[in-house]
Amino acid sequence: MEFLALLALCCLLPILLVTGLIGFWIGTASARSSPKPADQFANLVYFWLETNQLDTDTAERVLRLLEQEGATLRTEAQPVLPVSPSPEESETATSVSPLHEVLQASSAQTAADLPIRPAPTTPPSTVTNRIGPIFAALLSLGTRRMLLVIGTFLLLISSLVLVIFNWNSFLPIVQVGILAALTGGLWGLGRWMGQREALATAGRNLSSIAALLVPIVVFSFTRPGLLNLATDTALLVVSSVSMAIYIGGAWYTRRVFYSLAASSAAIGVLVSAFWQWDVALQWQPVWAFGWWFATLVVTHRLARSSAALLALGPRVMQWAGRCRCW
Repeated sequence: MEFLALLALCCLLPILLVTGLIGFWIGTASARSSPKPADQFANLVYFWLETNQLDTDTAERVLRLLEQEGATLRTEAQPVLPVSPSPEESETATSVSPLHEVLQASSAQTAADLPIRPAPTTPPSTVTNRIGPIFAALLSLGTRRMLLVIGTFLLLISSLVLVIFNWNSFLPIVQVGILAALTGGLWGLGRWMGQREALATAGRNLSSIAALLVPIVVFSFTRPGLLNLATDTALLVVSSVSMAIYIGGAWYTRRVFYSLAASSAAIGVLVSAFWQWDVALQWQPVWAFGWWFATLVVTHRLARSSAALLALGPRVMQWAGRCRCW
């Protein structure tokens, strides 16, 4: 029971708190940055004017009406008084045909008969009005990626706290099971997210984090209580198993990350082999030369195949082997 309470305190509460804060902040920012309908209509009028879909006089009248509407809203919806026409408008009105005069007179009389209604005021911004933007921000792609990184970081930190204070109270097989379950869960979640187009990058990054935990899981099997291997033998086993897993991952996913990881594991195999078999110092360049020649062959084959990107890892091993040989 204490273990579950500690796990909930370390993992769930920080994740929920950070999720709520990020969603509230992004939702409030998006609600503030949303343009007003009057500004949108003014931009549309400017667009019509630039594309010659609207004449200049009509555009000026519409923009003047929008400015008057904004002033009316700012003065708490005072009734709008009739505006006397300008001299240019009066000259234009006198030059209109009698039919247009009749229509304008009838429309003016109808507008005068209508009761003056106060302009609608903008409703105050409340917490209820912000709920929609908050949920929309929580479902956005940027928020999901940010929450994925923060959640993974908090999970690793809480797991580290759990390991420090309670690790010795578990059996060795339970310790290995926890590490293996964590690594497998991260890899499975990354694999599932990688199949979604919107979360493909985040899924690959999560799978990479799980791949970096593979040597730790393999090393935990070699500790006392399980395989009980010596340190040199354990390092050789960990490097060999990790190299095999990384090679399979590189060939299956065609990612350069696994190629570089396999190259690092191969360097670990060579160094741990020196320690395991107590290779003399004068014979180590010979071993390094054979390792460098094998790497040269692999690089040449990869560069001429469809997986040419994977040749970067063996090429790094060539540089390291060349320095070791000479």
